[in-house]
Amino acid sequence: YQLIDIDTGGLAEVTVARASRAITLTEMSDRIAEALSRQFHLGEPHHIGLTFDRPLRTFQVEAEAAGELQVLALNYDPRTNRFDVTLDLPSSPLLHRQPPRFTGTAIETVDVIAVERPLERGAVLQAADLTTLRRPKAQGAGIADPAAAIGLAARHPLRPGQPLLATDLM
Repeated sequence: YQLIDIDTGGLAEVTVARASRAITLTEMSDRIAEALSRQFHLGEPHHIGLTFDRPLRTFQVEAEAAGELQVLALNYDPRTNRFDVTLDLPSSPLLHRQPPRFTGTAIETVDVIAVERPLERGAVLQAADLTTLRRPKAQGAGIADPAAAIGLAARHPLRPGQPLLATDLM
């Protein structure tokens, strides 16, 4: 703007605050998972693990922008698990004019049981010994219900982070 010799009084940065609505990472991820579940039958939305190519940040839109975030376009390749999605918020002129686009991978997951700490062979599993992990479905399922493991003994030493299989217990 050809402004020359302005005395800034030592200011190096100016921040402008205004009322706005935040579109959070959780809201964006939930909409994408719901769309993948509905259009590509990847299971329940809460069982879809999303990994984005770039870090996501919260979007700020107009304070009066109401309604749900919508998926404008969605492409998914089941061979590579890659997705490409464009989102929109019709009541926001800012987002409607330049809708954000995200790419990444989407993997269907399942809940499996694992031990919380190392257990020796013959140790009887208690509820406090178990934790739930979310694993890619393609890696195979383990025991999903903690009740199926409680009261059984370890057939061999068990390590944390590994899904329990029926063959691990006796």
